[in-house]
Amino acid sequence: MADHTAAVPDQGPGLLDAIRRSPILVVAVVVVGALLGLAFTFLRETGYSARAEVVVGTNTDVTLYAQGQNSQPGARAQAAAVAMRSHELAKAASDLLDGKVASRRIERTTTVAPVQDSSVVTVTARSDDAEQAAQVANALVKAYTQTSGEAADAQGQRAQSVLARQEERIRTKIAAVKKQQTTRMTQVGRGVPGEGVERDRLLQLALGNDAEYQGLVNQQDRLSETLETIETSQSQNAVDTQLVSSGTTTVYPAEVPRGNLGATLVRNILIGAVLGLLVGSVLAWRRLDRAAARRHGSPAGR
Repeated sequence: MADHTAAVPDQGPGLLDAIRRSPILVVAVVVVGALLGLAFTFLRETGYSARAEVVVGTNTDVTLYAQGQNSQPGARAQAAAVAMRSHELAKAASDLLDGKVASRRIERTTTVAPVQDSSVVTVTARSDDAEQAAQVANALVKAYTQTSGEAADAQGQRAQSVLARQEERIRTKIAAVKKQQTTRMTQVGRGVPGEGVERDRLLQLALGNDAEYQGLVNQQDRLSETLETIETSQSQNAVDTQLVSSGTTTVYPAEVPRGNLGATLVRNILIGAVLGLLVGSVLAWRRLDRAAARRHGSPAGR
């Protein structure tokens, strides 16, 4: 009786069997993968971002410039952002950094963005160096606060000059009116009889009934009120100028960003090792498969 049992075809080596038979190859490829992950971590270009925040015009005590400046928080932030994007402020920031970072580079690597419907402006600087990223962001913010403070001081000085000229004109007018009052008093006094206290009493009655003299008195009162208003404005302007130029803007400086090098290093080494394990296992399997094919005289793997 013939044996009709079919021959079981050769299934080839398994992957785990291939790893067990070529451990040196697999380990070598795993080590190479881990080393590549390590090299990638240290050789790749690392980018850092540092962000500073500016809260524009937060001091509600400043009244002199309220009508001349944007009163809406969003508008103030937009105006500040436009100023901080200017080449002049980039150059000023570069000067604050002693020219270590060129103004063109500051413009290219810095993003200035106002926060919608608020008075907050964010300044984000990017650099391959973490410390330099923070320095650039803070330098641009400092350049803005200095420039805006100087501008406010100059504006305050101009306002003081205008008020001083107005004060001088009003004082000159008051002096002229007083001189006219004295002249008119002399004219009215010529017709007042008597002497001493009695004459003074009669003179005051006569002056009270004299339309020209009373008109001069009213004019002096109006000029005195105007002078008082100017003096009040001068005092308010001095306070406002000091508040603005000394910094009503709140600044939250950028901190040096900290890159998590340890975690990145471990992650990249593990990724390299896993890829090495996969590649090494495939190479070991291919080697074992070719050896098996040669033993059985199969053309596979040739």
